[in-house]
Amino acid sequence: MTVGPQAAADVVVIGAGIVGAATAWALAEAHLRVHVLEQGPVNRGGSGATAGNLHIQAVHSERPGQLAPLDAGRLLPLQRAASDRWQAVPDRLQSDIGLRRPGGFTVAETDEEVALLTAKRALEVQHGIPTEIVTGAELRRAAPEVSASVLAATWCALDGYANPLAVTPAFLAAAAARGARVDAFRPVVALVREPGGWRVDTPAGPVRAPVVINVAGSDAWRVTRMAGVELAARPAHLQMHITTRTGLRLPHLIQHIGQGLSVKQLPTGQVLIGGGWPASERSAAEGRYRASMASVAGNLKYRWVGVSCCLSCVSHTAPSTVALQTALSRRAMSSWVCADSADRPEPSNPLTICGADWLTEPPPGGRPRAGGCRSQPAGVRAAPRGARPPAASGAAGSRC
Repeated sequence: MTVGPQAAADVVVIGAGIVGAATAWALAEAHLRVHVLEQGPVNRGGSGATAGNLHIQAVHSERPGQLAPLDAGRLLPLQRAASDRWQAVPDRLQSDIGLRRPGGFTVAETDEEVALLTAKRALEVQHGIPTEIVTGAELRRAAPEVSASVLAATWCALDGYANPLAVTPAFLAAAAARGARVDAFRPVVALVREPGGWRVDTPAGPVRAPVVINVAGSDAWRVTRMAGVELAARPAHLQMHITTRTGLRLPHLIQHIGQGLSVKQLPTGQVLIGGGWPASERSAAEGRYRASMASVAGNLKYRWVGVSCCLSCVSHTAPSTVALQTALSRRAMSSWVCADSADRPEPSNPLTICGADWLTEPPPGGRPRAGGCRSQPAGVRAAPRGARPPAASGAAGSRC
């Protein structure tokens, strides 16, 4: 990749996650010259290592490690508007992004959490989001696998999910097809204000544009600092777990109102558990977060999904020793661990939990396949030979 010193664009987009990809696509559709800069491989950050949920009803306001509660009331109008837009994405991108809308429950286990559900639903009705409150008994008639500890839930037929390994690459490919330039492994090292716009400095040379859009995710504060603005935000590092395939027993998305957890079963039979569990701190040497063995082992010991809220089916089918692939939402790093939970009864229907790509059959031996997450989408420029950082060339599964 050769970039001249005067490379120019109408807009520079910093960050090639889902927000940057969708922004680039929309701007390219408007016939603007768009240049996307991504410091590493595309979709390796939070956009690729996420549960991929579409929460149209309000979500939990806090999760472990979160410094400030979420203002759900301010987000609800956006969530309602996003619902219709998401439904049109596959046709507009001409791509299968794994969009499913089975509906979802937000569950509560205590009287205090039930009160949160009631207040939450009042806001949803105000913003035109169709939800209803159901009792625990009514919930278990629709989803028998939900724990008896759940007292009530809100139901929203619009809730669903998409495949996070497919969505961002689809937006980037569509943007590139409309003329956008996407450079992976091209970090921004400085922002310089110039007459008429900005000079965006990178190791491969500067890019000039009148407008710069900062959608660098958890690194957004670093980018704003280059422009002389301090952003009071820091990344929250979470862990996510996915099982091997089992029989389809959970048709709906389930989230917890108080614990920051979500659980769903994919069409392939894998159970995906997202959020709630903090990872370890970022390794300065590796430039990524590492899995927290304490978080993994603790959640396995306490009914596997951590809180007693969600799925009796998970705790009843997991064997006493399980192998987990833990994908970190900050850098999509994978780590294989084992944890023993001898105090659980032996399952009648053993389920080995191991690494697997989204919607991908694990190969013999259980190691994850690269699937589509290792390749760059069409139109994305790779770094020149020798320019990739060491962390980008890890073992199998490290980019998933």
